[in-house]
Amino acid sequence: MEMRIVIADDSKFMRKFLRRIIEKAGYNVIAEAEDGEHLLKIIKEISPDIVFLDINMPNLNGLDALKELKKLKPHIK
Repeated sequence: MEMRIVIADDSKFMRKFLRRIIEKAGYNVIAEAEDGEHLLKIIKEISPDIVFLDINMPNLNGLDALKELKKLKPHIK
């Protein structure tokens, strides 16, 4: 089973850096988000297995995005 991975970070450099590491390890990044609001839209559409989440992001920071994500997907730990 292929893991669906999303990277959420406001820094394009960090998203590219993480993507390179993840893909070099043999996994596939299916989406990237530049802020928490964009991440929540992605979560609703594709329901990823793993999210790499930055804490400091504009519009909706990582901690608040995680709270909302847990409301959408209560099984997330």
